[in-house]
Amino acid sequence: MTIEKQVCGLDLARKLKELGVKQDSAFYWHNYRNPAKDDHWHLVGERDKGLPDFATYSAFTVAELGEMLGRDYFPQWQPDFNRWTASYNSSRVVEQDGGTEAEARSKMLIYLLENKLISAR
Repeated sequence: MTIEKQVCGLDLARKLKELGVKQDSAFYWHNYRNPAKDDHWHLVGERDKGLPDFATYSAFTVAELGEMLGRDYFPQWQPDFNRWTASYNSSRVVEQDGGTEAEARSKMLIYLLENKLISAR
């Protein structure tokens, strides 16, 4: 399995940063040429501190996303639908899905942050 399938994609990484999630992860999306163009982004294993803030986003791993989601979160592979489902159970059950576990977890974290069910860490 490639590392790109184990981290959140660029669009989800952007949204998580916008929602105030601390930019500290094992991997990062970096743009060394033109941050306005999506085709110049690269996944790297170490943050380049010389890049401006708008040219880097944390590419959170499945494990990092799981830590942020906490113990009320339940990932599940849906083989009949070829997708991951993320469920969160507090006072109500919420589900998000994605093509990868990282995508499902990222979408769930975004939902929980936008709806103020948890706070950014």
